[in-house]
Amino acid sequence: MTKKILIIILLVIYSCHSEKKKGRETFDNLDTKQVKKEFNNKVDSSISGIQNNLMKDTIQEKSFFNIEYIKNNTSKFKDKVKIEDDSAKTTIPKKFLENYFSNKEIKIGYPKFLTSYYPESYFFQNFKEYENFILFTFSHFDESCCQNLYAVTSKKDSINVMNIGLISYMGADGGWIGEKYGEWENDSIIKTITYSEYDEDFIEDNNNTKIDTTWSVIKIDKNGIITEKIIDSVNYIGNKKIE
Repeated sequence: MTKKILIIILLVIYSCHSEKKKGRETFDNLDTKQVKKEFNNKVDSSISGIQNNLMKDTIQEKSFFNIEYIKNNTSKFKDKVKIEDDSAKTTIPKKFLENYFSNKEIKIGYPKFLTSYYPESYFFQNFKEYENFILFTFSHFDESCCQNLYAVTSKKDSINVMNIGLISYMGADGGWIGEKYGEWENDSIIKTITYSEYDEDFIEDNNNTKIDTTWSVIKIDKNGIITEKIIDSVNYIGNKKIE
């Protein structure tokens, strides 16, 4: 019996040794260049798949965000240009802000660039179609001080933003209050008034409140370019005119 057990143990050891040797021979004969090639092919295939999915997502977004989308979420322009109640307006999706606004420099007004943070503070407003472009407006509540109204021009075939400009605002911060408003003179010109007051010390008896008023013209040319020209301005401290 002991002899039989010993024979079985020897057979098991030999079998394990043979499998180990066979595995080592297989590894030694492995073509590492071929393995690397197959690995790179799989990586390239995965990257290509990711890129294709991103491209499909972009195409879907652009097909969803089109001129008709803007038109359906805006209303006609009124004669007056001013800040209005946003409660019944449509908020602008974060993806829309990222795709069309965040990388475009503000040509009139502030800030230099808009962000896609807090998309719930952006609202579609008005829409108008011109011969060579479209014009639409949106409002943005800037928590630092103001409710702002921006005009945007874009090409007609697809959303391709050309210009963004601040055309109206209303707000307050510390001792400052200000407002910019106006009205359409015709399809391409907005006459605006910018009014601001600044009381440095908040003491009424000092009568040193600074009051500034500026009249300007915002023009939208036939190519959709937005410009602003100051026509006149007047400045007071208290009841005294300083300029």
